Order: sequence, then structure tokens, then C-alpha cells
Amino acid sequence: TLADLAVSFSPPVADGVVGTQDGSLVGGDLVLAICGTISEAGAAVEVQIDGGAALAAVETGNTWCVADVALTGGTHTLFAEATIGPRVGQATL
Repeated sequence: TLADLAVSFSPPVADGVVGTQDGSLVGGDLVLAICGTISEAGAAVEVQIDGGAALAAVETGNTWCVADVALTGGTHTLFAEATIGPRVGQATL
């Protein structure tokens, strides 16, 4: 059977609202790190923004981050997926 992994987003994106206080403005885009936690160290984590290409996160223990993500103004959907072998965890924000 498949055992699920818990994956979640951390501040500043965890509350669903980000602004200039959470990153820096570069060419009109907000550039920030998207980070979170996983229930088990060693999971591979990928993040998609608005259904785009998967971005590989860097994991350190039970935390993961994708650095220097550029977001245009407006609403975005973030999807994170963690995997260890056949075990999968997902989070959407």
C-alpha cells in the first residue's frame, strides 16, 4: 500500500498573501523563496506555479525551498509534491 507523506507550505506564502515585504521587486516581478516542510527527510520535492514546469526544491532535513521564484502581480496557484519511492504527498495553495 502507499503511505502518504505530509507536505506543506511555510511563510510567507503559507497564508496565501505575499507582497513586497516578502521578497524583492525585480523588473515588476516579486522574487521570493517558496518553502515548506515535509514529514520525512529525504523526500524529493517539486513545485509548480500555475501548472507550469516543475521546479526542483532543495531539501534540508524536513524543510524544502525553491529560491528566487519570480511572480507577476495577480493570483497564482502553487502545487507541491513530495515523493519517496512509491510514497507521495501533495499540497496546493
